[in-house]
Amino acid sequence: MVDRVIKLKQIPKKNITRGGFEWYLEQEYIVPEAIILEPEEIDNFVSIADEAYELYSEVTNRIINEAEWDHFEFPVAMREMIQHSWDRKDVHLIARFDLSGGIEGLPVKVFELNADTPTMLPETVVFQNLFKNENRNPSHNHYNDVRIDLVETFLRLLKDFPQRTNTLLVTSLGHEEDVLNAQVIVEIAKEAGFNAVYADLEDVVFEDDGVYLDFDDNSDQKFDYLYKIVPWEFIMYEEPELLEILRDLQFRDKVYIMNPAYTAIMQSKAILPYLYANFKDDFILKSTFSKNDFEGESYVKKVIFGRLGENIKIVDKYGSKIAQTDGDYGEFKNIYQAFSPLYQDTEGNYYQPGIYIVDGKSAGISFRRCENIIVDEDSEFIPHFIAE
Repeated sequence: MVDRVIKLKQIPKKNITRGGFEWYLEQEYIVPEAIILEPEEIDNFVSIADEAYELYSEVTNRIINEAEWDHFEFPVAMREMIQHSWDRKDVHLIARFDLSGGIEGLPVKVFELNADTPTMLPETVVFQNLFKNENRNPSHNHYNDVRIDLVETFLRLLKDFPQRTNTLLVTSLGHEEDVLNAQVIVEIAKEAGFNAVYADLEDVVFEDDGVYLDFDDNSDQKFDYLYKIVPWEFIMYEEPELLEILRDLQFRDKVYIMNPAYTAIMQSKAILPYLYANFKDDFILKSTFSKNDFEGESYVKKVIFGRLGENIKIVDKYGSKIAQTDGDYGEFKNIYQAFSPLYQDTEGNYYQPGIYIVDGKSAGISFRRCENIIVDEDSEFIPHFIAE
C-alpha cells in the first residue's frame, strides 16, 4: 500500500484565528498533513457525485409524486412544504455526499447525502486555501470551487427574483460549530450582494407577514431569504408550531427558505433503500429496511436521521459486531446498508471523502480522518492536494 499522506510545514494558525475560527484550533481538529489524490481520482469522485445527485433527484421526484411517505413519517405540513418547494424548483443551495473508497483502486460508494444542513464549510472553503498559501508549493492544487459556485448561485437568486429584497437571515441553534459554518454562508452571500446577517434561532421573530429580527433601538428588519442550519427533523418533531408558521410563510411567498423542504427526503437515510431498489449503479450500496436481507453479508445499521457518527453499528458477515456508537438519535427507525471500506493509511487511520454539491453540481472535496472505523466527532480535518 502506498501512503498518500505527506507532512506540511505548519498549520496556518494565525490566519485561521484572524478569520475568527480559533475554535477549530482549540479542538485540536486540524492536522499539519495532507492527503494526495491523483487527477483521475478527483475526476471519478466528481463524476459519481454528479450522477448520484441526479439519481437522488429522480427518486425524490417519485416519492413526492407517488406519495410514498410510509417510511418517512413526515407531518402533513411538512409533506405540503416538500411538494410545494419541489414543484417550484426551489434552489438546493448546498449539500455534501459522504463516500467511501476512491483511493488506491478502492471503488467509490455513496454512504449518504447530507442534503439539509451540511457542515465542514470553514474547513473546505477557508482552511483548504490557507493551507495552500501557507505551504507555498505551486504544485499543491486542490479541487475546491465551493465559494465560486455559491457566489454564482446567490447572484442567480437575486437575478431570478427581482421582486424580493436582497435580505438574507442565516440562523442556527447556536452551537459553536454551526455558528462558524453560518459565518461562511453570510460572508459568501455578502460577496454576491446580499444584505446578510446571522442570528440564533431563538432570537428570530416569525410573524404572519414574514421573518424578522428585533434590535435594541426598537427597530426591526424583515428578511426575504432564510438559510437555516437547523435540521428539518428538529423543526418537524421538536418545533411543530414553527413548522406550521414556515409552511404558511412559504405558501404565501413571504420568505424563501434554503435549504428547501424537499431536502428532508434526501437527508433521510430512508431514501437509501429506494435508491437501491430503483438503480443498480456500482456506486449505490445495497440498502434495505431489514437486516434479514444481509444474511452472510457485512452491513451497517443506521438511524434514518443521525449525525456525528452516532447510533451506528457495523456487523460482519458472521453476525458479529465490529463497531458500535451510542447517541441521541435512537428513537428514529433504522435502515441497513452494505459495508464499504474506507481508505486507510499505513498507520491505520481511516479517510472519508465528502463531495460538496452546489445547486445540483459537484463543487469541491473535503476529507475527514479518524482512528475509528466509524467516523465520529473525534475525527480530524486533513487538507487534500492533487498530484502533478
